Amino acid sequence: MKYLLLIFFCTLLSSGFSQKILEIDITHFNHFKSVQLFNDSYLEYKLKGEHRYRINKMVNMKDSLIIFSNDSSIALGDIKRIKLRDANHLYRLFSRFFYTGGVLFVSLDTFNNLINNDTPYIKQTAVIASAGLITMGFLIHQLSIKRITINKHHSLRILETDYQHLNK
Repeated sequence: MKYLLLIFFCTLLSSGFSQKILEIDITHFNHFKSVQLFNDSYLEYKLKGEHRYRINKMVNMKDSLIIFSNDSSIALGDIKRIKLRDANHLYRLFSRFFYTGGVLFVSLDTFNNLINNDTPYIKQTAVIASAGLITMGFLIHQLSIKRITINKHHSLRILETDYQHLNK
C-alpha cells in the first residue's frame, strides 16, 4: 500500500507545472529583500505619467510583459509605483481595535445618557474622542500599505521557475 501511494504521488508531482513569478527586489544599505507576486493575484500599480493607481488581476507573464484578466498588458519598464496591501497581522488587529473602539465609545456614551436621561444625549467630548479613535485606526491602516517606487533601489523582474525546460 505504501508503494502504491508513493508511485501515485510521484506521478502527480511529475505532471505538475510551474508558474512565473513577479519579483520586487528591494536593496537598501547592502540589505536585500524580495517580495514575490504570483499569477491570479491583484496588482495595484501606477504607470509613468499617470496620477492614479490601477488595480488589475495578473493572469500571465512573458519576458517583460504582465498580462491582465481584462486582456490588457503592460511592460515592466512602464510601471512607476506599486502598492502592496498585505498588511501585517498586528496592523490589522490594531486598526480594527481603534475602529471598533471609536464606534463603541460614542454608542455606549449615548446609550448611557439615554438611560440616565442626561441632556444632550450625544456629547461633544464623546464625539471628539471617538473621532480620534477612528482617525487613529485609519492612520494605522494607511501605515500598513507599502508603497514602492521603482528606482535604482527597487527593481522588478519576472522569474521563470520551469527549470526542466530552461535550455529549450
